[in-house]
Amino acid sequence: MHRLGDALSSLEGEDCEARFEQIPEICDVFKTRELTLLKMLEMYEKMYDDVQNEETKKVNLVKSAFDNNMAMIKDSDMETQDKYAALGYVTDKIAELVEKIVVDK
Repeated sequence: MHRLGDALSSLEGEDCEARFEQIPEICDVFKTRELTLLKMLEMYEKMYDDVQNEETKKVNLVKSAFDNNMAMIKDSDMETQDKYAALGYVTDKIAELVEKIVVDK
């Protein structure tokens, strides 16, 4: 609003009628600027949502892989010691995937 006041005060030297004709044009500039800033904000919000959705998909894939492998290990006929070894292997692989997700940021 202070810029609008500055723009109007710069017209003080002109006659009253010319000044009133330019006021709507000056106001349109500020209105257009506000609309442009709102559009940019919407675009940045969408970009942020897209990035967040991509990360969520990656995390869900890792979670799904971990859950599926845990279920297979739990339901298998392996000895307890072999289950622990399989769990360690799966955990290492999941850690590698998580590290890739974090590094890709």
